[in-house]
Amino acid sequence: MNPRNSEPGKPISQREMDNSYRKEERFRLLSFSLPIMAELLLTCVISMGSQYYLNAYSKDDMAVVGSLSQVVNFVINLYTIISVGGSILLAQAAGRKDVVRQKELIGTMLTGNTVFALVVSAGMLLLIHPVMNLMHIDASLTVSGWEYLAVSCGLSLFQSLLITYTAVFRSLGQMKTVMIADLSVYFVCFLVNLLIYHLIPSDQQHLWQYTLSGIIGQTTGVIFLSARLRAIFPGTRHEKSGKRISVPFLTRKRIMREILRYGIPGGTEGLVYLIGIAVCTSITGMLGTGALLIRSYVAILAGYLEICLTAISTAVFPLIGQNFGRGSIGRIRYDFRIGIGFSYMLTILVGVFFLLFSRLFLGIFTDDREVIQAACTILRYQFLVDMFKIPAAFGVSGLKAIGRTREPFVMVIVSGIVEVILAYLLGIVLRSGLKGIFLAYAADNALRGATLCLFWKKYTSPGRTEKP
Repeated sequence: MNPRNSEPGKPISQREMDNSYRKEERFRLLSFSLPIMAELLLTCVISMGSQYYLNAYSKDDMAVVGSLSQVVNFVINLYTIISVGGSILLAQAAGRKDVVRQKELIGTMLTGNTVFALVVSAGMLLLIHPVMNLMHIDASLTVSGWEYLAVSCGLSLFQSLLITYTAVFRSLGQMKTVMIADLSVYFVCFLVNLLIYHLIPSDQQHLWQYTLSGIIGQTTGVIFLSARLRAIFPGTRHEKSGKRISVPFLTRKRIMREILRYGIPGGTEGLVYLIGIAVCTSITGMLGTGALLIRSYVAILAGYLEICLTAISTAVFPLIGQNFGRGSIGRIRYDFRIGIGFSYMLTILVGVFFLLFSRLFLGIFTDDREVIQAACTILRYQFLVDMFKIPAAFGVSGLKAIGRTREPFVMVIVSGIVEVILAYLLGIVLRSGLKGIFLAYAADNALRGATLCLFWKKYTSPGRTEKP
């Protein structure tokens, strides 16, 4: 690296080299993060339009979707097992510019998640009624519930492929491509919902039609990303026969074992986290419907509050992975630090803005002054949760990027148990209500963040270059 102010023939000092690569890493982090921020913000806005049409069609069906969406999210997170494991290896291969390895990994990821999705979809179709009984869906809503789960889980192959393609492009650093694809998915979904609501007579509308709009949107994203992938990695063919060179079955099997080695703990970490959130939601339900309502309002604002953190921690993953593949330990340590620094700065700015105007934003959803006052109070606790969440999020992203997936998996179990115990003790036993439950969330993030950052420091200490 030659800084611009270096004279020809003059040796470059370590300080000049550090300044040069620091500027380069800051630029790469911003170029990775900004498209993700725009994507998250715009998709939130567009998805609100889709929710509006579903709510206008039927509030009962909206309730069904709200209740069963946890099941759908669980199914979707199953597909991250392969995509997370593959993206770890793919980012490192991209850093080494190993094109052959990248093609092998991408082909194995797509094939593996396709087969896995077909098995999961078939299993979910058989389990629809037991799942609805488990979720205590009212008998009058079983038809709508069956329609929702049959379409969203039975056709989850498209969601599986979309998750895989997204992981591939993010590992390669193609954030703008993912942004365009996701915006297309949400816009097509919104457009189809609009057409269903206005063109189909209300007495002929069904929940499966609105659910199918999501599948149509996902299919659009898959087609777009598939075309882009073929443009980046055109198929290699034999010079004489002209036949496409494919990855042998035994090679795919070996690569899949590598992917699952990282993917099983890396992907199930997210599933365990969802289980912990579901248990805490159940504890919140013990406080009454009002507490659930306040929590839902705070969750809406928290989604916007966490956009910067989500974007930067997502961007840091391929950045660290690629530099780790090159063996640049100094760079990955710097990537980690500037990622946390940017996240704190932006989260504090956005958080202060939301706290100052919280009453105005909450007034969009309700005019009940008591609910608004309670939600404003809990929003301050949510801000505290997000402050502790930053090191935890980067600890997970950083360790996964260098192939250390066991530590985040173990810690999400340990801290999740602490979270559930504290939520019950503070919120129910000591009668602190939502304040106590949100303090439990903060304790969970604080424990995970501190521990994972210590692991990060250990595995990226100066002179330590070996890979897991």
